[in-house]
Amino acid sequence: MSEHGLRCWAPTYGYYIDDRVAEARRDGAPPNATHKGSTGRWWTTQEIWSAETRARLGLDPLPPRDPDPDDITTQLAGGVRASDRLRDLYGLRETVRVSETHLRLVFATGHTADVELRFTAADAAPATD
Repeated sequence: MSEHGLRCWAPTYGYYIDDRVAEARRDGAPPNATHKGSTGRWWTTQEIWSAETRARLGLDPLPPRDPDPDDITTQLAGGVRASDRLRDLYGLRETVRVSETHLRLVFATGHTADVELRFTAADAAPATD
């Protein structure tokens, strides 16, 4: 197993690195393991998505991925919920996940706003309405 993942991650947690490397070898951890979670699962450098963290650890940036509709909708819903402007100015009371790509915003005034995401393949023409 490579020790790069463990050695680059170690300063983050102040590990006793030689003990962690030995443990990873005993467990048969993946070559790019960074740390062992509380459930016993070994996490890897591929799971570090933050560009800032990757740079700090001396890792190359991850290449862009194809969009994951469920994850993108989840991230958008979180951003909407965190918006002080939507809550304080417009009275946002609830964000409902209607489907994998559909959000419904419910306002104190009784109004609703439906946000439906449409994903288009990179090689397809953009959808027009």
